[in-house]
Amino acid sequence: MNVQILAQPLSNPAALARRTMVDGQVRTYDVTNLDLIDRLLSVPREAFLPAELAARAYSDAALALPGSPPRRLLAPMVLARLLQAAAINPQDRVLDLAGGLGYGAALVAGLAREVVMVEADAARVSAANAAFAQIGLGNARAVSGDIAKGAAAEAPFTLVIVNGAFELLPAALLAQIAPGGRLVGVRSQNEVVGEAVRLDVAAGTVGERPLFSCHADIIEGFARPASFSF
Repeated sequence: MNVQILAQPLSNPAALARRTMVDGQVRTYDVTNLDLIDRLLSVPREAFLPAELAARAYSDAALALPGSPPRRLLAPMVLARLLQAAAINPQDRVLDLAGGLGYGAALVAGLAREVVMVEADAARVSAANAAFAQIGLGNARAVSGDIAKGAAAEAPFTLVIVNGAFELLPAALLAQIAPGGRLVGVRSQNEVVGEAVRLDVAAGTVGERPLFSCHADIIEGFARPASFSF
């Protein structure tokens, strides 16, 4: 792993904002993993946002990114708790889906061996790769493509992170998870309510474990096909 640690003095306003986010949002949301907390304190979220959103980098809002398709980032505390449930280890090869401008992938890069992020918008991919380079991450990269198709050419992955909600998971995506691997994301129950879940993949079976209630936008390609009644 080629990862640069971004320790900054707490006199730095951004470092203070990160500490406030961790203490006021993340720790109070049952996130206790110290390695993950260290990443949250080290990675500058503002580097992974457009300039007009940088001032809100450490708010608890689910920020909407410009561009197409629409992308609303998970609130930091939801993302942190989802990553904690993923139990990331240094041997993991991670597929990060719908990661926006790469903040979640940057967090994961300090905990895993490799992270491949897939986004549909080429401009977001370019911005994510620039941000990875800016903070010295050598084991994270973003590629453009159909999110629902994952990154089959680079499979298998031991962990898939869905940065949003799904009603169904494409079979082609599940096939990219190595035996013994897992997936975390938000299963959508309706327009208001969702539930973060972890799926564990064994030979021929997929077990699902509920984690906590939350809400996230359904990612394109992960919605149930519309049904018609006569």
